[in-house]
Amino acid sequence: MLGEQLDSAELGERGLAGDRAHAIVDLEDGRIASAKHPRKWSRLLELRAAYRDGPGSPVVISFPDGATATTADTDIDQRLSSFLGRDVTLASQANEGQVTRLRELAPSANFDVRRYRPNVLVDTGGTINLGDAVDQLPSL
Repeated sequence: MLGEQLDSAELGERGLAGDRAHAIVDLEDGRIASAKHPRKWSRLLELRAAYRDGPGSPVVISFPDGATATTADTDIDQRLSSFLGRDVTLASQANEGQVTRLRELAPSANFDVRRYRPNVLVDTGGTINLGDAVDQLPSL
């Protein structure tokens, strides 16, 4: 899904707070949906996701027709399945305990915690400040 543009975010040892906190799992093969496979998942890029009130709050998913749903809605799997044309389930951020649940949902899949990797693009105009650390970046 497309994400949201942020002016600031909390950065911790596991990356940006809330980044990739959810994944769509294909119930047929147990794989994580990815727009890197456009023949199967091109419609993902028609959806937009944004936290309602910051990380930890429900994520609002916007559909191209203007309709919205949240990750807290009881029919979210059904709505996403209908839109994507495949049976899917929405899984929350993987940690060691949650990976067990994902394996229950899709026993043939390999749920490696490293698949929930951080993903961020920072356009700094040349300088980045992370706390006390400062680095000069080359111009692109």
